[in-house]
Amino acid sequence: MDPDKNPKTVIRDWLRGDVSGQTYGGLTDPNSSERAGANWIYDDKPLTDLSSSSYPRVSILQVTKQKVTRGGRSSLAYDRIHLQVDVYCAERITNLQVGGTSYDQQQLTDILAQQMQEGMITYLTDDLFTYGGLYLPTDEEWMVNDIQSRRDEGRDAVGSTATGGTRDYDVWVKTFEIVLRGFNTGV
Repeated sequence: MDPDKNPKTVIRDWLRGDVSGQTYGGLTDPNSSERAGANWIYDDKPLTDLSSSSYPRVSILQVTKQKVTRGGRSSLAYDRIHLQVDVYCAERITNLQVGGTSYDQQQLTDILAQQMQEGMITYLTDDLFTYGGLYLPTDEEWMVNDIQSRRDEGRDAVGSTATGGTRDYDVWVKTFEIVLRGFNTGV
């Protein structure tokens, strides 16, 4: 395990399929033909000056990280890591396909978010503990929560006009959060 890897980078690598020996093979990019193999999953917010062919994109942000001790005489402590995942899909002339089915941008945000959530629930414990110290708790503390699905009309890719970003297409955003545990999870 690399103690310098922070949790959002570990999840990014895992979703990309970049963790060797993992059971989960990563997400398939529905826009891989236009992107020519460029990455589409990042551990920060997407840029505001992207063309519609740069979507879909996924961002992973760390909301909080808290050290939790077991209490009593135990010196065992773990990290509680709260991550936010955003899936961005832009309006396009032609729809993208997942598994041979064509979807519009709103449907695609839901499909990709669902694939990520199912992958995390099914494979996260086995794959990421050795690689990055992360695991999905087995008790009721962990969660995968859908927060919202929204349409971002002509503003920048993160839904704010504060940076002055504009574009001539809409972006659908699906947000969900997950709380994980970890040991020695870096920064």
